[in-house]
Amino acid sequence: MSERALRLVDRDSSAYEQAMDEWVALFASRDEMADEYASCLRMMSPEWDRWPDINAAILRRWSPAGLRYIKQKAWAVAGGAV
Repeated sequence: MSERALRLVDRDSSAYEQAMDEWVALFASRDEMADEYASCLRMMSPEWDRWPDINAAILRRWSPAGLRYIKQKAWAVAGGAV
């Protein structure tokens, strides 16, 4: 989901949460999500204010262990970018 699209939806709305969940649902596996997360790591700073929203959507789809797996793989794929 593009940064521009995210800005069009109020972060406190259920539509925003639904949009994040739909974006995460596009990825069939944790490995696919990790690749996309790695792309985000390369493009965004660690202080980007959307990381908690992305992480929450991942948690709703998978689990705390799934989020850890995705983040660890993403950092490895991104090569420590940022």
